[in-house]
Amino acid sequence: MSRDIRSRFVRFLTLSCLVVSILALAIVVTPSVMAAPSDANSTTSSAVPLEPTEERVNPVTTIVDSTTFKVNPLEVPATAVDSATPTTPWPYIPIAAGAIICATVALAALALRRRGHRFSRLRLLSSLLLISLLTITISATPVYGQELTVSTWDLSGIGLYPIINRDLVDSAGNVWFGSGDKVGYLNPATNEIKTWMVPDVGNAITAVSVDGADRVWFLDSGLNRIGRLDPSTNFFTLWPIPTPSSGPMFISLDSAGNVYFSEIYANKIGRLNPTTNEITEWPIPTSDSRPFHTMLDSTGSVWFVENTGNKIAKLNPATNEVTEWPIPTPASGPCGLYVANGQVYFAEWSSRKIGRLNLSTNEITEWSVTEVTGGFNIFGLFVDSKANAWTVAVGNQFIWGRGVLCRIGSDNILTYWIFPARWARYYEFAVDTKVNLGDIYVVTDPSGILRFHSAAA
Repeated sequence: MSRDIRSRFVRFLTLSCLVVSILALAIVVTPSVMAAPSDANSTTSSAVPLEPTEERVNPVTTIVDSTTFKVNPLEVPATAVDSATPTTPWPYIPIAAGAIICATVALAALALRRRGHRFSRLRLLSSLLLISLLTITISATPVYGQELTVSTWDLSGIGLYPIINRDLVDSAGNVWFGSGDKVGYLNPATNEIKTWMVPDVGNAITAVSVDGADRVWFLDSGLNRIGRLDPSTNFFTLWPIPTPSSGPMFISLDSAGNVYFSEIYANKIGRLNPTTNEITEWPIPTSDSRPFHTMLDSTGSVWFVENTGNKIAKLNPATNEVTEWPIPTPASGPCGLYVANGQVYFAEWSSRKIGRLNLSTNEITEWSVTEVTGGFNIFGLFVDSKANAWTVAVGNQFIWGRGVLCRIGSDNILTYWIFPARWARYYEFAVDTKVNLGDIYVVTDPSGILRFHSAAA
């Protein structure tokens, strides 16, 4: 190899190393999750100060006429019980690529130096400096704030496309989900997946919840019914919803064992008393409001969001009163709700904001998270014991559509963690409030479940 060719080769390697180092630094400056499917991996956060907006709204209370039906439940044994244990190993390719580039440049520089290639010590020093920088930036985990541990379970190989909701963890720490015509759970400790086939053809499970006795409740929009699985006996109990094609969407359980659910197409809130088999339905005053997420407060009132009605609403089952608060941002598309400490928090899908209703003043405060989510939407909501509001965005404007876990604190600081590179869209998330407190589970595309360990503790 001629001296001129060797010199060009060294310049090429040095330039390549510089380019890759700059790219690696750009990745570090843009906070991202660099994690593999192991509890030993950590994610890092970035914080952004937010300017909230406040506006006082006037609530409207309406008394509606409820209708009560008595339905006959069907009890059938579960069929086609199956289990699987998916594996999740997948390499973090950039680290391997960085290591190969560093090794190649270092060996080439040493070999050419020993063969008498005359290039300046400054150039050699620059090459070694760039190699060190590249190694540090690609191989080391950057720290931007609070670290979270992330684990992933890939379910695409076993034909599951799960949905999860807020209250899905049983007393053993299993995370329950629905998937088409099945309900099942993930055991995070053993990686075991177990599913039960829901009886009849045409099921479409839209919501799942676990009660205090570890029985699993679900809504079946395909066959317009409410279901319950007792995993200890493998028996399903099924109640038909009186209103045809009601579109049952979200489910909440009270301490007396009653099951409340939203009927998105019937524009009603329903309640099943499983002891008497009575289903009561309350119409919503705002027409075509599309009731979505529900949650009960400590007084037994049922809170819900009106997705197209653009309101926060409360039903008092004892008095049949429905009170509605309009959201200041037009067409915000609320689709997440959480009630805590006299405040009602909600997520605005279309306007990409987190809202909070102060019940003592009727003031609504909104925080925009578009700086993090870009043109992508947010869905679902959870508020932890420190009054931090959590939500998940479907993607990020500069991270190729990855999901983003967001937290807004009482200090108006938005902190966020970006999903690992392989995982993008999501459907809903659940928080473990029973066993591993604060663990956040998120369903993503491709079909998988992510866990952010102790995030909301």
